[in-house]
Amino acid sequence: MMISEPLRSTFGALDEWIEGQIAEAHREGYIAPKTPVRLRIVGQLALLLSALDLPVAGTTDLDAIGTLEYPVQQQLQCLLRPLGLQLEPDQHLIWMPPDTIYRKWYDGLHVHVRVAAPRYVIASKCRFHRERDRRLVLEFFSRYPDDRFQIERMGIDLRWLAP
Repeated sequence: MMISEPLRSTFGALDEWIEGQIAEAHREGYIAPKTPVRLRIVGQLALLLSALDLPVAGTTDLDAIGTLEYPVQQQLQCLLRPLGLQLEPDQHLIWMPPDTIYRKWYDGLHVHVRVAAPRYVIASKCRFHRERDRRLVLEFFSRYPDDRFQIERMGIDLRWLAP
């Protein structure tokens, strides 16, 4: 799934839309959207954007942590539809390790997007012990064994992976 450039273009379009909203707000005398918009992409999409040597299944959810005003959220939802993506509606349920490292991925005038490092996404998946994540986690550890030890040091129980 080659999503990186189309998604980057989507955030560029959101940046342009916000710029237009700010200009219109100044002309019409109403309140402009608050900026900058800061999003941190986590979950399956973060793994896809990290270009790992790992077979990662596609996803339709954009798991993102951040605060979006309603009009900005709605515009982003509209922009994501052509990519077959939607914002995860339950972002309050997303858990990431407190020391998660995020790398810069998109820096526009009003929109700044960071992507969680794969180790931390896998740590999050391990915390929930979901059977659907088992194969991906085991494959990740077989290719990146040092990360297994780092995740164990985070205090995350990996016993659920035992046969």
